[in-house]
Amino acid sequence: MDTKASHQSKHQWRFERPHRVRFFTESIHINDSFNLHQNELYWEYAKKFSLTPEYAWVEANGIDLQFDIDSRAQDWHKQIRFYGDLTESQYVDYTLRFFVHLAEWK
Repeated sequence: MDTKASHQSKHQWRFERPHRVRFFTESIHINDSFNLHQNELYWEYAKKFSLTPEYAWVEANGIDLQFDIDSRAQDWHKQIRFYGDLTESQYVDYTLRFFVHLAEWK
């Protein structure tokens, strides 16, 4: 009985932008989340984010910026996050500029 075995490598997934990073996270008080429309919340916190050095870096590097508002209220707050996907070189550059030890940021 002859058996033939051939080793075939498994396909490795390589993404163009493998690193998702949160650039800005802020708590929204529950009263604001009920009193303001989602568009108003977005613009209010987008203005705050636009004043940070992280925003200047995002703008200079042409990062596709995305946002998310946490739909679950916890402890009388919701959370808004601005995030984006970075390439390996962008991730290294961002890390060297803005890394904060012991802070949750990725």
